[in-house]
Amino acid sequence: MDAVAVNAAKEIDLQQLGLQKMGDILALKAFSASFIKGNLSRKEKEDRDDKKKRLLSLCQTASLRVRSARKHSRTTLETSLFQEQKGKMRVIQVGWMHFNVSKQKYTLVRMGRGGGARNLTIPVDSGVNDMIAAIKAIFFPDGRNVFGELSDMQIHLGSFTGDLISCEDFTLAQYINEHKLSKVRLYIMTRLFEWPESSS
Repeated sequence: MDAVAVNAAKEIDLQQLGLQKMGDILALKAFSASFIKGNLSRKEKEDRDDKKKRLLSLCQTASLRVRSARKHSRTTLETSLFQEQKGKMRVIQVGWMHFNVSKQKYTLVRMGRGGGARNLTIPVDSGVNDMIAAIKAIFFPDGRNVFGELSDMQIHLGSFTGDLISCEDFTLAQYINEHKLSKVRLYIMTRLFEWPESSS
């Protein structure tokens, strides 16, 4: 089938030849019409290129608007979820990690030594100090552990990856939203103070 036949063909004929989408049929007809007409004049080519550029620009602008609207709605949703969670309680899993001097890293303390995993129900608007106090009450009710007195230790809150969590603006709700967590696991992290050896 040549360009003249394509141009004269009905849409049904082209569909029977395998072109199912209307856009493909219209594109083929437009191409055959321009082929029959011969080379487009320079002015027509410039007009067509300008039209393409305008359409592309409009599409990009619309795409940016859609992205901006999605980002705004996502931020609004996260804010409303955070406000909705305020004052609610959440069950989280807590554990204990102690600094191992020989390995030079924090390691999990097993159940047999007073560690293991425990469940804690706590308000989602709790900060670092609230979390540490609640976890200390679970693992060290008498203020000591197998490694010594708590007063001789640095105590931090750790994330599910074992990284230290800073005190600034931390709340459990923000932590959950930021990390998109369905199950929350946090650690109390202890490390003995290193006292300078006295020379006698």
